[in-house]
Amino acid sequence: MKNYILHTLLIALMLVSVSANCSGRENLSTESGFIKIWHDEAGMPHVVASNTYGAFMGYGYCLGRDRMFQLEVLRRSTEGTLAEIFGPDYVETDFLARRDRVSPTELSEGLKNCPEDFATALKAFTDGINRAIADVQAGKFLVDPAFAKAGIAPAAFSQLQILDIFAGTMAARYNDFAMELDNQHLLNSLVRKYGARTASEIFEDVVFYEDPDIYTTLGDMPFFKPGFRFVPTADPAGSFTAPTNSPTLQNQKRNRLLKALGVPDKSGSYGAAFTVQQNGEKKALLFGGPQMGYFKPSAVYGIGLHTPEFDIVGTTPVGYVFIMFAANRHIAFTSTAGVGNLVDLLNLKLNEDSPDLLTGTNCTARISRRIEKIAVKGLPKPVEREVTETDLGPVVAIEGNTYYVKHRAWSGKVVESYTAWFASTFADNLESWLAASDRNALSINWFGADCSGNIAFVHCGLGKSRRSFGDDRLPVSRPTDFISPDKRLSGSNPATGFYANWNCPPVKGYRNGDLQTNWAADQRSRFLADHIAANRDKWSLDYLVQLDKDLAFTDQRAYFFKDFLVSLISVDQLSASEKEAFELLRGWDNLRVDRDENGFYDNKAAGLFNAFFNALYKDLLGEKLDKFAWMSASDATWTQSALLAKALLRHSRHDYLGERDANDYVTRIYQKVFAENATDGRNLPEFAAQPMEFAAVNHIGAPTLTSVASCTPFMNRGSDIQLIELSSSGIRISGCTPPGNAATGRSADDQMRAFKEFHYAPRPLLIKDVRALRGRFMVIPGAAQ
Repeated sequence: MKNYILHTLLIALMLVSVSANCSGRENLSTESGFIKIWHDEAGMPHVVASNTYGAFMGYGYCLGRDRMFQLEVLRRSTEGTLAEIFGPDYVETDFLARRDRVSPTELSEGLKNCPEDFATALKAFTDGINRAIADVQAGKFLVDPAFAKAGIAPAAFSQLQILDIFAGTMAARYNDFAMELDNQHLLNSLVRKYGARTASEIFEDVVFYEDPDIYTTLGDMPFFKPGFRFVPTADPAGSFTAPTNSPTLQNQKRNRLLKALGVPDKSGSYGAAFTVQQNGEKKALLFGGPQMGYFKPSAVYGIGLHTPEFDIVGTTPVGYVFIMFAANRHIAFTSTAGVGNLVDLLNLKLNEDSPDLLTGTNCTARISRRIEKIAVKGLPKPVEREVTETDLGPVVAIEGNTYYVKHRAWSGKVVESYTAWFASTFADNLESWLAASDRNALSINWFGADCSGNIAFVHCGLGKSRRSFGDDRLPVSRPTDFISPDKRLSGSNPATGFYANWNCPPVKGYRNGDLQTNWAADQRSRFLADHIAANRDKWSLDYLVQLDKDLAFTDQRAYFFKDFLVSLISVDQLSASEKEAFELLRGWDNLRVDRDENGFYDNKAAGLFNAFFNALYKDLLGEKLDKFAWMSASDATWTQSALLAKALLRHSRHDYLGERDANDYVTRIYQKVFAENATDGRNLPEFAAQPMEFAAVNHIGAPTLTSVASCTPFMNRGSDIQLIELSSSGIRISGCTPPGNAATGRSADDQMRAFKEFHYAPRPLLIKDVRALRGRFMVIPGAAQ
């Protein structure tokens, strides 16, 4: 771990103008009938209005000006009309969007029944975006050049289309994971290669039922555990079917491409909340880093909303009405992906007597089919693709007479979840904020803190109350019950003084079924929690800066595995040059840094360990798992390879070492890696530092037609990083949103230097502080209602 570095003076200067009194009383006097917009030093607009409509109308207007083409691409991504402007390469993307989207009927019904305050905000937000579109059409400001590149013009949005952006990303993307078919095909492949007994051993190693050694945010807190209606006793290899080409393996190949573009194939975000006792005063800290991909323009947008009734400042995914990572006058809040088991794959059989009927265990589902006509740039006619659906969900794969149906817990509850999240951002205390979580069906972790130093954590979603019919790691023949829970999975003011989550389970015993491969002892939340616990006496805004640095540069594989792997190397078998490299590796601080910016890691051990770990994993496990090796593979940012250590210790169900001695084996791999890299037999080369690129795409790889922003080396950080301190004397907020808060102009990439230098711009919360800003100023006449 790096030595702690003080930044007291810097932080004090950064935050001196953004201390907000928690009562908010100074904020009650404003003019009426106006919308005024100030921009802070980071290009974040702050909308000052006399009422809710004006604030959200101004928000929509700013977003429309700053991200107009990105919004257009988001609309097309969720509706499935990308191929119309980007050509044949996006036909499959459009088909999947149309197959998996939340139905317009559900969104329309949700809008009719939503709370009045949400309806007002949604209308205002949509009106604001459309006002910006009208202004650019009237020539009042320059249109994003991306429209001309795409050969289209800006077009107005409906409220349903704005709802669909949330539904198509937060629900049908970030809460739509299903690996049952991957797991089934892994098992099939293993049975074919090794026989049923060995296949079962390896399967249980890779897709384990539960790892009791994983770190959890709430620890051993009792809770109503999800479970089986009956416990499966059959050998999993008994479900073997004929090998087939897995559509989910095709998706995994696509995900690797997306990751190369900066699109994460794993959902993520890190967050932590702290209670701090300092000079006799109790205060709270909130640290958030939503990892929603590294894009240009950013996946998130920074905004401040200010009226006599409320102030909210923070960042949120582009196109969302509410501000997800933010503070209001009373509390602050952030989120991480919950990764709960909200989606099952049902394996239903086609009824021989009725070709439109599927049957399972005590259930049936009627098939409906429709033809989607996908317009494609450059083709004279639309491409026709058939979508097969049931009342339980869409059909995502067909193997013989077996239909795999995606069954979602959140179906029919997306708009209600949206409105609950929206309501939480206006809570004036943590109890009200927690109460809003009860209506959120989506799997998400919320962190909250208030000005009295209280902190809270809650795991949202229906995953905590699921009751499965069968092995939830594999496709099942009967739908799961996703009952609405009557108990909240939450905690407040823990004895440890902090909550931490980097996408780990909320509590011991909480499982996520088919996604269990992500939740083992090496899950990266352990690093975050260990760092926080080890630096208890340093908790402060200064400490959060250092924490952000160590998250950015630490090789997570090295944190969990380096010391163990090094201990297995027999030094007495090494040559003098191998010993020298060994000592370099053993003494390495696990950081992948390039301080002199020469394009190479400062410590050659960073490159040596990367090659060593990858070679060891490939030889011991990769060859055995073949094309499914990705299921337990790790990289510097994401660890899920606890099986590697278990195999070397012979604690796994299957014996991967065989007759080989672990020490001799690991030593041989190390020597082989050294020889492959030290081509002269003595000296290791310089290892190129992995660059960091903010690619010109969105969350599914659709082009945003702008330039790429980049820096070196890669940093494992949030799409936005926000640091908040709450106390009786005020709320201090600072943050950084790389590459910038706009798609074009000065603010398109003006945060890259701040990002690289770990500088966080102040984010003013109260109107009096907003009015002191020296940045760009705008007035929207005749806009408030």
